[in-house]
Amino acid sequence: MPKLVSSQPSSGNGESKPEKKKEKTKKAKKNPPPSAPPHSWKTSSSKKDLTIALADPSSPVRSMSIKEIHSSSTKYSCYPYKNFHQNVSRLAKKMGVVLPKNKKEKKERGNKKKSGPSWRGSKEKMMLYGIIDDDGSILCSTSPEELYKSHPGFQQWELKQFEAYLERLAKVVKKDKKNLAFEEKAFQHEQNHFPQNDLGNRGYPLWGYHSANSLMKEDVKSGLAYRIKPSDLRMMRDEYQQFPGVVFLGHVHQEKRSQREAGYWMSKRNKDAGFKLEEEAENEKKEWQRKHYKK
Repeated sequence: MPKLVSSQPSSGNGESKPEKKKEKTKKAKKNPPPSAPPHSWKTSSSKKDLTIALADPSSPVRSMSIKEIHSSSTKYSCYPYKNFHQNVSRLAKKMGVVLPKNKKEKKERGNKKKSGPSWRGSKEKMMLYGIIDDDGSILCSTSPEELYKSHPGFQQWELKQFEAYLERLAKVVKKDKKNLAFEEKAFQHEQNHFPQNDLGNRGYPLWGYHSANSLMKEDVKSGLAYRIKPSDLRMMRDEYQQFPGVVFLGHVHQEKRSQREAGYWMSKRNKDAGFKLEEEAENEKKEWQRKHYKK
């Protein structure tokens, strides 16, 4: 009977080449790369030594920052600083030890803070938005530095900050115009194909879009809705009589409740403040356009 010959070439020791490759990979896994720490932090002697040092009130380690501890010995510096910082912070918190922070890190963090007030929600941002929205070509005819110097409010921020804000704001205005054009087109298409029924589905007008809604707010605010019965209040105005008595009574109680609750006043306060800020920004925008920009 003929002998079967193996297709895999064998070495002198009788071992196949794939088995040798497996042995090499196993050896490579056993030997960690030279940049890796010698031991896991959880079971390392470095953690044990640091725990003993932190537990001793007279140890100089307790007066050192984490960065100074990391650079004080090779048994600590062999670990990446980011991981070492997290592990030591966790260990110190668990032991109830407060380590001092690095002064250089404090200074670097302080320097990274942006100067000037918050740009978000500022009057200057609203004003600049209106200027760009009225005519986007002004960014082509006027440099960011000229815009920066044209109004004292813009100079609350540094020039580089203002240039970054201006660039982002121009993109926002462009995107808002595009979205507004799409929404207007979609709204007009819906109105043409699905016209709104003034009487609604129940045979009486929609309250939210009716003039009776604003009249009710005034009557509740003036106290008239509290002095007379809802049925008498309904007979005083023609706008109220367009609604059934039960429906009108529900809107009276709804408006009283909304004006009594704190949420109404908080929302009203925020809206009034927003309207006031927008009005101030609009007036400053018109004044700026009158001085610096002529169509």
